[in-house]
Amino acid sequence: MLKEYDLIVPSIHGFGFGSLPQKGYVNNADTVKIWHKLMTEVLGYQRYVATGGDMGRGVLSYIAANHPHELEGLFLTDIGFAVDIVATPDEKLSPEWLHLKRLQQNG
Repeated sequence: MLKEYDLIVPSIHGFGFGSLPQKGYVNNADTVKIWHKLMTEVLGYQRYVATGGDMGRGVLSYIAANHPHELEGLFLTDIGFAVDIVATPDEKLSPEWLHLKRLQQNG
């Protein structure tokens, strides 16, 4: 089914085939600039679809926020770790959010 589409699978710097830059780290904002430039300037796509999870979810969330006109669609395989849920006392959470917090704490 994917024969009608181009599949681009970039590495995050410091993982897989991606080496770290001289400064020793790359954050989500840096990766967004690199990946978006790859897709639009280097490869020439005007619009694209992206999917990711774990570290890629963070990067793609930034892409969605910073380049909504070029991002045709986004599929995330996780929602990440909800810091606000963890920092909120249990008694102030709804039953649904409390359940999610307990799931995250128990892995």
